[in-house]
Amino acid sequence: MRLLAVSDIFGRTRHLENLVECLTSTYECTDLLDPYGGARLDFRNEQEAYAYFQVNIGLAKYRDILLGYLQNTEHTEFHLLGFSIGASAIWLVSEMLNFHENTRATCFYSSQIRNFLKVQPRLKIDLYFPENEPAFEVNTIMKKLLRTPNLQCHQTDYHHGFMNKLSVNYHKEAYHRYIQILKN
Repeated sequence: MRLLAVSDIFGRTRHLENLVECLTSTYECTDLLDPYGGARLDFRNEQEAYAYFQVNIGLAKYRDILLGYLQNTEHTEFHLLGFSIGASAIWLVSEMLNFHENTRATCFYSSQIRNFLKVQPRLKIDLYFPENEPAFEVNTIMKKLLRTPNLQCHQTDYHHGFMNKLSVNYHKEAYHRYIQILKN
């Protein structure tokens, strides 16, 4: 099985590469997809990264980048691992393709899912929501998704971005805990 990590608005960073490297022994191969074609943009903060992403990429284009990657690869079995907007791109693509029965996804703190509650994933997805989100009530969204096929929702005790060392909400212990969960 191949791991495909789908980045957040920061794109390809040393920290995300290190996260993927922690998981290499679990998969036959790993890859990292970001919205900026592999360029390291080294944003100073989340506000700068968010503004750049919104102006230059947007969710629809990122969805199409992911869709193109999946359609143009020889691999069929994936573990898709998404963070924030990357998780949202995975969510949108999840109903667009016929996936191998072993393909699955793990998505961390995708706040945009709230705008796409009617998606019907064609692969097994674990959604990890943060403790809370400023833009919506997490429990309400989780209840609305309760009967969605192939989906399991989990609410963490951490804030949006807890897996990203560049985020103000990075949480070291949670990062290591969820790396172990991903390895298993």
